[in-house]
Amino acid sequence: MAAWVAPFRQMERMKRELRRIPEMLGARRSVRVCGVPAADDLEGQVRLEALVGLLEAHGLRARFGASGGDAAVWLGDGAAEFGAVPALVWPRPDAEAAVLDAVKPRGGDGIVLCVPAGSRVASAGAAGFRTAAVPDVAHALWGLLDHHPRGGDGRVLSFDADIGGLLPRSRVAALERMQMLLTRGLASAGLVAVARRRLIEAARRGLAAHAEVEAERIGPTILAALVGRGIRTRGGRGSAAAAYWKEWATEDRCGFHRA
Repeated sequence: MAAWVAPFRQMERMKRELRRIPEMLGARRSVRVCGVPAADDLEGQVRLEALVGLLEAHGLRARFGASGGDAAVWLGDGAAEFGAVPALVWPRPDAEAAVLDAVKPRGGDGIVLCVPAGSRVASAGAAGFRTAAVPDVAHALWGLLDHHPRGGDGRVLSFDADIGGLLPRSRVAALERMQMLLTRGLASAGLVAVARRRLIEAARRGLAAHAEVEAERIGPTILAALVGRGIRTRGGRGSAAAAYWKEWATEDRCGFHRA
């Protein structure tokens, strides 16, 4: 399948869809982020950075730890311990339905499952949840990562095979240490954010050195789109990644319902 670039208008539209998220959380001052991805999990760190930025853009403070926050969001990493409601369950767009085994919805508890329509999570694991059809949280970073002209040598990054080369060991180690100190109350969320952003910037530069990104999963194609790189989806038009982008290719692709 030939490489293609996500249109700017589509990326803007997908980012605008995320403005509904603060509304789902209600009139809250702070939101507890449940679970933190591993330091070497680039997709997870990008999603976390996007969520923190999305909350802050709407006047909400992201809190980390076992308590605190007037609402909660779980991105599918770590323990799903909700100490506050309402709560949003927002796993990766290509996550397996089994990820929801960590969450036990109860009637009227205010838990909303945020997933793209047609995903494995939405079709196989949404029973009992209120669901909202929204793009992945990573789209909140659209326009916030530097763009550069596509690499002239036409290099293609095979994401699953080459991902290790995008993450400097020193920055992974620094973020890992900061996250560990945060869990012990010995580091602030601000210091962790600095380490996370340094890691993401290093990966962005690595992506920018390529003209195209080839991947089978949805997450890497979103990363490619965020830095304006060409996308090659393994499996062609029948792949999950191709279906994800097709879903949001038109103006009216949002929805809110109970499964």
